[in-house]
Amino acid sequence: MFVTPKQEKALRMLLANGPMYGLQMVKSSGGEIGRGTVYVVLTKLEDKGWIESKLRSPPAGKRGPERREYSITGSGRDVVLAIDQMRVACSINLAGG
Repeated sequence: MFVTPKQEKALRMLLANGPMYGLQMVKSSGGEIGRGTVYVVLTKLEDKGWIESKLRSPPAGKRGPERREYSITGSGRDVVLAIDQMRVACSINLAGG
């Protein structure tokens, strides 16, 4: 399992915040995910089965195109858990425990 820092950030944002749009993620990432990379990251995560997306119509009374909303899957949650477990194991090993 290989996860880039941007992929991990996206997974953690979806886990913490629930479903989000791509540009919401850009704004919420604190500069870690940019406009030029957000959809590349999301496409790769969706290809791995760690997130899923749905097209959403604009809210009632508003105009505009449909937007794609992303949410984490059970597999994506498992990936975040595995990352956390690996970090704990590494910190124990580095501490001599």
